[in-house]
Amino acid sequence: MNGLKPRQCALITAAVIVSTLSFSCSDSEKGSGENAEDAFCAKSIEFQNRTYWGMGDIEIRTGDQLGRTHLRSCNDMGRDEAPAPTWNLPVYEARGFDKEIAVGVKDGRGVELYSVRDDGKFPPQVRKLVNDSRK
Repeated sequence: MNGLKPRQCALITAAVIVSTLSFSCSDSEKGSGENAEDAFCAKSIEFQNRTYWGMGDIEIRTGDQLGRTHLRSCNDMGRDEAPAPTWNLPVYEARGFDKEIAVGVKDGRGVELYSVRDDGKFPPQVRKLVNDSRK
């Protein structure tokens, strides 16, 4: 045998499982700020041939409705088939941003800021708004 008692093996196995679950869920549930860039399954939408990423609870003012979109589901469970998009949500102008950079998406909780990323980075003006909102 390996020299470990059954109880020791069970405790080690439980610790490995808990640490794996903690790692796989930690950033994926945040979906905001700079952590969203590293998130495995951050909220995102497709709108007018662009992918926008959810920035979390950032207070924004909105303008006109631009259209509707679906909140994209993510395949964070390793399934072969891609999950279906969920919810048909209205998309609004995010005041102070060009729609090619950021939009507001209304869900049941309010309007959330969604931003594009370029080479894995959010635009500077979006990063500034996120950082300022945390002060």
